[in-house]
Amino acid sequence: MTFSPFPPREPSRHTMRTLTLLILLAFRSMACAGYELPSQIDGCRSVDGRFLITAEPIGKTTSHGPNQWSFVWKDTKTGETRTVPAQGVSGGQVHGQLFIAPDGETFALFNHVTLWYPGKSDMHGATKLWGDKAGSPRDIQHEAFSRRIIVYKKDGSILKELGVTDLLNQAELENVTTVFTRVHWVQEYPGLRFKETPRPGYAFYRVSPDYTVLEVRAVTPRGSKEKSGRVIRVSLTDGKILDPNAELEGDKKPLAIFPPGADVLVKVAVSGAFVARKIVLFDRATRLGEAPVVSGKAELQAGKLAPGFHTLIAQAIGADDRMELSRPATILIQSPN
Repeated sequence: MTFSPFPPREPSRHTMRTLTLLILLAFRSMACAGYELPSQIDGCRSVDGRFLITAEPIGKTTSHGPNQWSFVWKDTKTGETRTVPAQGVSGGQVHGQLFIAPDGETFALFNHVTLWYPGKSDMHGATKLWGDKAGSPRDIQHEAFSRRIIVYKKDGSILKELGVTDLLNQAELENVTTVFTRVHWVQEYPGLRFKETPRPGYAFYRVSPDYTVLEVRAVTPRGSKEKSGRVIRVSLTDGKILDPNAELEGDKKPLAIFPPGADVLVKVAVSGAFVARKIVLFDRATRLGEAPVVSGKAELQAGKLAPGFHTLIAQAIGADDRMELSRPATILIQSPN
């Protein structure tokens, strides 16, 4: 499965009033929600569509996921394909997302929630490790909290690994909790709920349109009056932790920003086996419009949206009226000066 949101570079608000958001969709059944969803590591296509990275299960797959994974890297222009072991990835339950750099030389895995195990993850891992079903872990330095972000070279070798202790400060670490096989160290973005998004991880991160910068919000320290969480940004090409206050330009921004009064045009491309006949666009629960799918593509005018955050979700409807959803794409409409 691949998905790519491509918000535009921010133009001068004096020279361009119509902006474009391109969403590439791949669909999967939504029979379950939240962490009841089957184990998955979703793939990614580079910003120009040339390079592709996916994850494939190896061996027997049970209700708790496969025993092992492999990565498949592909250059769609030359046809070169590499299948490599997924180093640093546990078997069993996992909810991960892959991102590939524009040049295809590196790719990264974001595993926001699953405790790491050297073999196959245990459904009741936190209970066995710390003797209680949920709550604060007793040993935050335990390897179970490692490998939240892994950056790989295209040959599958690991370039950089980052764990919870690499990303959070001491006060934040004291508020990390565990339950079953999950670790909770980041928080949802406003307006998103992991039990409602097509993938639980979509509620916890933002990524730049070129897939080189990942942004999350840390859990807040106990007793803190600040509830939104500290912003953490990581380079997905080398694993460096970035200054969250630094100004990022164009496709490096983890969030699409539109000037006030802009007409937002949404372009949707459908990939995969699902055949859609029309796309319906929503701003959270508000229906914005619909358009037919022609040759796997559709265009919809979202119109002039009110200042503030908007979470756009495309719903694809097939010939048999089966419906599938995209991941949400969050944009910000600036307030007038």
